Amino acid sequence: MIRLLGVTASRRDDLFAALAEDPSVGSSPTWRQHAAKLIQLDTAFLEMQGRVCYIPAVTEDVRWTVSVSAVDAANGYLRTYPSLAGIGWWLVQDGAELVDEMGRSLGRLHTDGYWLDGTDTDVVVGPPGWLKPGLMSFAVSNGALTLRPLAVAPGVTPRQIAAVRGAYATTVTDVDATLFGGEHRELRFASLPLAILQAVLNDRDAFVLDPVADLLELFLAAGMEARSNIVAEIGFDWKALNDRQNRSRVALMYGLDDEGVDAALLLLGACESLAVDGPMAWGGDEDERDAVAVLFAAMLENGDVAEAFWNECESRHGDFDAVSQFAEELFARIREHDRDVVFFGLLWLRAQCLEFSGRSREGIEMLEGAVGPDCSHVPALLDAAAIASDRGDARLAARLVLQAGIEDEPDDTEPDDAQRLWREVAGYASNRPKPIAQRNERCPCGSGKKYKACHLGTERHSLDERASWLWDKAARFVRRHDTSILTDLAEDMAEHAAPRVLRHLINSPFTMDLALHEHGMFADFLEARGWLLPDDEQLLAAQWALVDRSVFEVIDGAGDDDLRLRDIGRGETITIVNATASPDSRPGVTMVGRPLPIGDTYRALGGFLPIPRALVNPMLDAIHAGDVGAVTELIASTLQPPSLRNTSGEELSFHTITWDVSNVGDVGDIATAFTAAGLVGEDGDWVLTADTNGLTDAVLAEFRLESETNLLVATANSDARAALARERVDMALPSARLISDERKTLAEIQREQSLDVSSGQPFDQADPDARAFVEEFIAAKEAQWIDEQIPALGGRTPREAVEDPVGREEVLQLLDSFPEPAPGGAAGFSARRLRALLGL
Repeated sequence: MIRLLGVTASRRDDLFAALAEDPSVGSSPTWRQHAAKLIQLDTAFLEMQGRVCYIPAVTEDVRWTVSVSAVDAANGYLRTYPSLAGIGWWLVQDGAELVDEMGRSLGRLHTDGYWLDGTDTDVVVGPPGWLKPGLMSFAVSNGALTLRPLAVAPGVTPRQIAAVRGAYATTVTDVDATLFGGEHRELRFASLPLAILQAVLNDRDAFVLDPVADLLELFLAAGMEARSNIVAEIGFDWKALNDRQNRSRVALMYGLDDEGVDAALLLLGACESLAVDGPMAWGGDEDERDAVAVLFAAMLENGDVAEAFWNECESRHGDFDAVSQFAEELFARIREHDRDVVFFGLLWLRAQCLEFSGRSREGIEMLEGAVGPDCSHVPALLDAAAIASDRGDARLAARLVLQAGIEDEPDDTEPDDAQRLWREVAGYASNRPKPIAQRNERCPCGSGKKYKACHLGTERHSLDERASWLWDKAARFVRRHDTSILTDLAEDMAEHAAPRVLRHLINSPFTMDLALHEHGMFADFLEARGWLLPDDEQLLAAQWALVDRSVFEVIDGAGDDDLRLRDIGRGETITIVNATASPDSRPGVTMVGRPLPIGDTYRALGGFLPIPRALVNPMLDAIHAGDVGAVTELIASTLQPPSLRNTSGEELSFHTITWDVSNVGDVGDIATAFTAAGLVGEDGDWVLTADTNGLTDAVLAEFRLESETNLLVATANSDARAALARERVDMALPSARLISDERKTLAEIQREQSLDVSSGQPFDQADPDARAFVEEFIAAKEAQWIDEQIPALGGRTPREAVEDPVGREEVLQLLDSFPEPAPGGAAGFSARRLRALLGL
């Protein structure tokens, strides 16, 4: 696809037709799906105006002018907008190599999002020290990127202006924007990245022969202005565009129609004007201001509008002083003139403000006393249901949730907060506890009354049954007050893990328990809502607050759902009564967790995560020191996916390095120079070898001379080995000219070859290259294995075990159980090689 597209753009049908004519492509039954997937997922490809292009090729040799501030240079990032708008999309997926003037790699560049100047800003980040302040030229060279200082800023050329004008005409979009009150406005604008790329496609020489000036200057010279990756004619109504974008965002986030968006935005404006100008902002006299207050309160009766207003205030300001002032002003005016009308939306808003200003009890009692069978305001009903749940009244909580119209979704969908609340109380509401006395007997509470006149019908489930409910209440508090903490913790733990691991961790009880205990959210919960809890739950919660995390070793399963654990840090043995059998619950496994006591038993409400035995002591040290960051980092180290490395222990990256050797001499001259530099080989093929961990004379790099083209091509499977190959050629053949160093990760190669590793598709072991790759990988893993803790050796490493006679015999017996791989058969660990590594 890259070869066929070149520096142009092609209709997808034409591109696929050309691909079909290539026998190496068209013979595959699934090549169309793979090609379509590349266009969709690989950000180096871009489809615009019905045509596909390859961004690195289109922008090859285009020199973009960027201005780097001293602050940005010191922090190591380059803002993508506006100067790198043309290549920013390409860098999103895997980034690109940064090379010096000789084509030598300086590291990888990638994109990220930083919060700069109050805005989520796209930036390019690179290796330490890669940026210097001042004017720079950023260019694509052989698929890599170069950065050079500029003495003076380039000017704008007439050809570039013409290309930009033509590109704008073909990429422009006409939008009928609906604004406040149903007003319509025709807006005409284009995407800055698409416009500049189309300009390069229109007249590539205009941008290759002359450097590109600052893009804002270029578009201004073409009669246009750009803001936030949007470009339009000078005089464009930017306010109308911002209003349209804001309305679209609010409508999408909160499910509002145009009228609802109008109401939410009007309330926001009224809140802000009140904070600035006081009540005078709402009208010229008291009657007018009272009428406006009634109008605003009526708008808040729409639960979706009320939630949108509240959430937008939170995201815009982060404090609730202005919102509290707004709610109190409305409440005072309506209470003074009409005490009989109940505005549930206003009561809910006021309760929210009271809660988040530290007066939660006042807000809770107000909402509790107002919400009844006549209420239809969904947020108020759900908050009242949460209050009832905290009090332990599951039946009232369930009734209020159903009154709000909430229905539970199937188990295979992620529940929202309302559905979680339903699941929290439904079981307790539908399974009433058994009576604890006969109707006419004295009530066991000691009141002296008959049971039927005292506690009949108000019985509670046992504390043992309600323990998980208490934990759910605390978890609900976290999601309500700081749900971002779960994402932040999960991202810290899964920094290098697969995306599915991150999704799992965000919703994991273990992550929630870290937020509750280590990050103090459980203490916040007890302070804000602990007074609502039944007395016995308050005592249990106080007990839980004193329990710290620890590291445990599985002893055995004591029953169907029981699991006996040894607390390694404290030396105690406990039994978990709600365990679920899994591979991680077998004897000898070490796990980190926080079992919570309930009576004489323990529950794993926050879950466990298995950790390697080598991390037991570091984890205990981090826990005892109260170092939450260290605990998180240790967990993160256990969740990293296994990486493929060569026998030198270096992460795999595949380099193809090409030199022009037309000025060097013939094959004999090159062979002489290579022999002197320590390479071995003949007939135009040489290798660079060295002893590595577990492999003698491992091939570090291979060199091949293509005599017809006077090109020397080297291949290496890591960045370090590629650098060594370049150094040897520089030393042996100083007149050789480096043309390119193409680097690909294993993921890039798999994507190009459409290898879906999750499907279990194996390498073709009949292929010599694939076979050599697997053999080197197995040798590297064997070298690692002898220093890994092995359960069969009592947790010792093989290298440690062979130091004593008993352990040596255990290792020999273990190796005897390994089948020796047959020559040419499936690859696997070799007991013969392992014995050699261990000196046996």
